[in-house]
Amino acid sequence: MKPQNDEEFEDLEDIEFLDLDKKTPHPSDIDEEDEDIVEEDYEEVPKRQKPRRQAPPSEHRPTAKKKKKRMPELHIILLIVILAILAIAVIRLMIWNKGTRLQIDTTEDTSEFDTEANDHIIPLNADDPNYVAPNADDELHILLLGNDVLVDGEDEGEGFADLIRQKTGATAIYNAAIPGSYVTCAQEEYSSSFRMDGLNLPTIAKYLNTGDDSVIRQASEDLGELFTDQMRSALEELKKIDKEKLDAICIFYDSRDFLGQRPPGDTSATEDVSITNYFGALNASLQMLQSTYPDARIIIMSPHFAHFVDENGKSYSSADESAKLGAPQFIYVNRQYFSALGNRVSFVDNFYGTIYEDIADKYLEDNIHLNTEGRKLLADRYLAALNRFGTYEFKPE
Repeated sequence: MKPQNDEEFEDLEDIEFLDLDKKTPHPSDIDEEDEDIVEEDYEEVPKRQKPRRQAPPSEHRPTAKKKKKRMPELHIILLIVILAILAIAVIRLMIWNKGTRLQIDTTEDTSEFDTEANDHIIPLNADDPNYVAPNADDELHILLLGNDVLVDGEDEGEGFADLIRQKTGATAIYNAAIPGSYVTCAQEEYSSSFRMDGLNLPTIAKYLNTGDDSVIRQASEDLGELFTDQMRSALEELKKIDKEKLDAICIFYDSRDFLGQRPPGDTSATEDVSITNYFGALNASLQMLQSTYPDARIIIMSPHFAHFVDENGKSYSSADESAKLGAPQFIYVNRQYFSALGNRVSFVDNFYGTIYEDIADKYLEDNIHLNTEGRKLLADRYLAALNRFGTYEFKPE
């Protein structure tokens, strides 16, 4: 704003004007005394202060901005996620471990689903299920090898062989079952200390393969009065077999090896042919029979369920794995199954699929021997396996 008169100039303080034409000395041109003067001059000159801005009235003061929230670090987020997953897993595990109460309808009939048979049924020629071996006649020829389960009921005409004959019309059935015999032998070589070894499955198979009956005759003599008419009749049946006509071989032994706790053998030893363990004795016998009768279809019938009775007359389940029983019965059934697979013969599972623990008492006369109804079930199971591929035309009597 321009002053209006001279009085306004008088009110102005004395102003020191700067001579712009005067050169400002360089610091190097100033001596110490002058330097002090310069410093004093600088000190005397007050610094120019910036005028402070007057804050606007509070009602017009702008609102302060909020600070931006800082995002959490990535590793913190990952840690939180991992901890959450672990917490959920622990909770679910605790719930699962606690379990829930199973509700069972005891009135429902579940007999159809109680067990599942582990059958393994194959034809004589696996490459051609319809293959029928050449035979000298149309008659069905069957060889039965086993023990008591194939002999019981014969006196009443209700034995296993009798039932097969009635259901098929076959007349050429050679029942060479020897009561009291085993699948295994106690020793590799025959000894009079174990006389039944001369009548057990490996010895019979060897005789059929080689024709040498010296061990059988020696065992018969060593048994003396224990050599029964049924044993003698079975050995006579072996001599009647016509190799060119034989259609099928049924191997059916009860649970005698299990009850006697004969060694079951090890299925990992696939080449085992030791006749002193269950698995090896089966392998050895099957291989000799296959060599002797290459055109005969072999079917192994597993033992049915049996009870174990100790020296005090106390009965145990054959599925019991306690030290009292040693190897449970299903171990022997398992060895039969793997022997059948390895030697490419058929296997019928009676332990789980025919007469199993839940229904065994209905078909057992004692802890091991079957009644007539039990034998009928087993005969039906054998014939179903024999004619699985429709090879034969049965003509029931």
